[in-house]
Amino acid sequence: MSGGRKLRVLHVVAMQVRWLCFEWLCEELDRERFDLSFLLVTAGEPALAPFLRERGIPHRHLRYRGLRSLPAAIAAVRRHCREHRIDVVHTHFFPGCMAGLWGALLAGVPVRVYTRHSVANHGFFPHRVAYDRLFNTLATAIVAPDRMVRTVLVEWEKVAPAKVRLIHHGFDLERFRRPPAAAVQALAAKYGIAGAWPVIGVVARYVEHKGVHYIVPAFAELLRQYPAAKLVLANARGDYPPIASQLAELPPASYVEIPFEDDIASLRFRSSAGAARLARSAGHKPAASADIAVTTAAKAKIARRGVTSS
Repeated sequence: MSGGRKLRVLHVVAMQVRWLCFEWLCEELDRERFDLSFLLVTAGEPALAPFLRERGIPHRHLRYRGLRSLPAAIAAVRRHCREHRIDVVHTHFFPGCMAGLWGALLAGVPVRVYTRHSVANHGFFPHRVAYDRLFNTLATAIVAPDRMVRTVLVEWEKVAPAKVRLIHHGFDLERFRRPPAAAVQALAAKYGIAGAWPVIGVVARYVEHKGVHYIVPAFAELLRQYPAAKLVLANARGDYPPIASQLAELPPASYVEIPFEDDIASLRFRSSAGAARLARSAGHKPAASADIAVTTAAKAKIARRGVTSS
């Protein structure tokens, strides 16, 4: 910042569904120091747009229909950066990184950041690792949300350690600790959870590296001991075939699939209560019921190469 001017920060985000972390960013960022804007690279109307509109945060939707859309998206990012004299560009997910980092570079933006949200490409999509390495080169700094990601960046992809910043994803803990009782009850009724026990919650898409295909057989075993148990599969989107065949073996009333739920705090509160009670009855400390095996498969493959996370 020079002469007291606000730092102009552009986020280029490719996320169709709601991601609370971007809303928290908008709410918590010091607006006396930063001017914030967004370019949303999605096929349909981005879920973040209404939130930004209500708060008067500048944003634009760049429609993305695959790789053929990238030249126009890159040009739009370059134009936005030049017109608004952007100081920092921060990009997220493949289309956002490809359009955002290239556009920022062509516009001469001095600080180009991307967040590496996953290292699954190394275990499941090796042909995509080349894109990761390209983004490493285009960026001037990289955010690693956990130590596993940082290790992969530095040790496997040979990124200079000084270029990588370890910044864990934040959570609004009070929202998860004390969701409104009425909202908890409403979601329990909406999804047929009321009266079930224990309720096991998982938040993960139906893709191999999220590990849902390990959760379903484990729940089938639990169901033998607890016939009233309920499996809540939130963010149930994707087409990994083994999951559908596994679910077909379960009683239809024993599980519920939720493609997307905005109020995940209230849903998790209802689900985790059953898991904690079950753990106590078994003499164990309560464990989080959501995301139990979200990254199980990916971490297993990475662990075989000698990397652990925390």
